[in-house]
Amino acid sequence: MLRVTELPAQTTSRKKKKSIVRRWLSGSKKHHHHHHHHHHRQDDDVAAHATTTATVLLEPAPTAPTPPKAAAAAAEDEFDEEEVRALRAEAAVAAAAAAAAEAERLAPVEVKSPRANQVMALKDGRHLSFAEAGDPLGFPVVCFFGIGGSRYLVLLLDDVAKSLKLRVISVDRPGFGRSTNKERCFRDFADDVEALCETLRLKKLGLWGYSVGCAYAAVCALSTKIRKRIVARITLVSPWIPLTAPGVPIHFSLAQFFPRSVGELLRPNDIAERRKELQKRGAQESALSELGEDDLAMSAPSAKISSVHTRDSPSLFLCGLGAEEESRPEADNELTEVEMRALETLPRGPRVLLASIIEAQRQGPKGFSDEFTLCCRDFGFDYKNVDWPCRVYHGTDDNLVSTESVRWLVSNLRHHLRNPADVELFQVLGGTHNGMVFAILKRSLAALSNDVNQKSLQDKGYGVDFHDDASTTDDDDDDDDDPGDDDDPGDDDDPGDHHQGGHAPF
Repeated sequence: MLRVTELPAQTTSRKKKKSIVRRWLSGSKKHHHHHHHHHHRQDDDVAAHATTTATVLLEPAPTAPTPPKAAAAAAEDEFDEEEVRALRAEAAVAAAAAAAAEAERLAPVEVKSPRANQVMALKDGRHLSFAEAGDPLGFPVVCFFGIGGSRYLVLLLDDVAKSLKLRVISVDRPGFGRSTNKERCFRDFADDVEALCETLRLKKLGLWGYSVGCAYAAVCALSTKIRKRIVARITLVSPWIPLTAPGVPIHFSLAQFFPRSVGELLRPNDIAERRKELQKRGAQESALSELGEDDLAMSAPSAKISSVHTRDSPSLFLCGLGAEEESRPEADNELTEVEMRALETLPRGPRVLLASIIEAQRQGPKGFSDEFTLCCRDFGFDYKNVDWPCRVYHGTDDNLVSTESVRWLVSNLRHHLRNPADVELFQVLGGTHNGMVFAILKRSLAALSNDVNQKSLQDKGYGVDFHDDASTTDDDDDDDDDPGDDDDPGDDDDPGDHHQGGHAPF
């Protein structure tokens, strides 16, 4: 028996009717499920809205009323059996594509995922590598981490970002990952982030920084082109402080005079040993007899580079060992298939952290050395001029940034604001420099998300109009804008909770 969905009496082209049928067929499973629970109400609706024009949608509906003979005859004239089969085939393909896209959206982003291995070709010929995690359709947040890791660290935010409908993006600075190295200052990187925004068409965004990454979040806020896109408080976690600020520990005060020597002591220098351990572990886990020499040498993201050019912007392509890259020195530093298999045997937190440390030094130690030198010298900008609401999170047991230093930073950030309270400081009892990124991960992203959903900065008169599609949340129970302020930092179920030691990036 065929269900007849009847349309209002009006002139409808054959092409239009086919389009209606395709749309209905694409959603037929969902519609049928809904019908199973509410068939009595739907049957009444069909009977109540009978009109002179009808279209047969060819879904078995045992409980539907028998269609009028005139309507059935008209429908048979509209679509013959061959057309109906073709329409059903098109609908099946569309439904399969939609299901695959939804599965990809919900799947965890891993080190070898395409979303974690993307590269832009900038207009000056340099490459800029970046990774995405979270909801690909969510609100974009550009994240800046410390100097010991790479873009892969953003994968640790994947689950939380998905739950908050955020799209988190992390960019490798010059000299790290696949980003071409160059002589630079902090402010120069804002131009690269602006190019990323143009390429990905990010009209509105949030900024989230950790440690040295906080300085990069600040210079982005100082950039006119990026500033107009910001629609939330800037998040600063364990922020790195200029070494001339009050309260800087004596060992870092001395680093401004010997930056490269101190940087060499702090740089993770056991990359080769770590990779040997991975190779040994991978050999034990893999059936080596099934792997040929080509497999052992294969690049982790093994697909060729495919370019995607956007109008008036840099090109965008996926990482891989393409033909044009074989001569590049860092191509020899690809993780092999055996190493990737070994990584996959580790829990997610250690897996991402280890891959991030290795990827950060893909081009060798110079990137780390150059950036640590930047951290030890004059920053080239003044935090007083940021002039934008911020949330600052600091741990009382931070051995790199003292409470005196972070209070100096907050005072500077408040300097030009008409309401100093728009820069908030949250201190976590017992929080360490490396541990804070995990301890307040959930609460800091939730607070940023609330800024967008509740349009709290717009109400205060900051910036441009907020995202038009952002949903409004009703959360009147909180006394402030930080939804997790009352949470115990140890309660967050974050993948890095057990990794405060070692070579966590600062």
